[in-house]
Amino acid sequence: MKSSLCIKKRRVEPVNHLVWSTPTVTPVKPDESVRICRDYECTVNNALKKHAYLFPAINQFTSTYQQLTVDDATAEAQTIITHRGAFRVKRLKFGISTAPGIFQNIINKTVADVQGMLPYFDDIIIAVSDEEELTHRLETVLYRLLHAALQLKSDKCKFCLLRVEVLGFEIDAV
Repeated sequence: MKSSLCIKKRRVEPVNHLVWSTPTVTPVKPDESVRICRDYECTVNNALKKHAYLFPAINQFTSTYQQLTVDDATAEAQTIITHRGAFRVKRLKFGISTAPGIFQNIINKTVADVQGMLPYFDDIIIAVSDEEELTHRLETVLYRLLHAALQLKSDKCKFCLLRVEVLGFEIDAV
């Protein structure tokens, strides 16, 4: 069960008191697995100061926001209620209105100063003029992501493309 795995990995922890409690919903994904979602719109999002960024969905990183740990107050505010009890959520979750801006800020701090880089959420485009430059920049980016404890989904990564689509625009190497 997915909730047991989250407890085992210490992403959530049982609580006996409720300051906040967010309901969960479980929609079925296209591959027929179940996604456990929290409806933060009816709880904590109402209390958050809105972030200035507006962003698209993220899916190239593995469990994108869940890679980011949160402080005790944030974990308390993200408490969820399920059929198995109440749990304090110790990682940043999808559905928190400020999560996209927080994630983009971390990506910017991690790789934005690498020459030829275009970090935009989970899309990191590396522009190069030759194979040697590609190897160097790719190693730099992967090293930084590793040290920032950010994991990528290997099946979503694409390398050595001559043409990419970004925000509906087609960009090519020529």
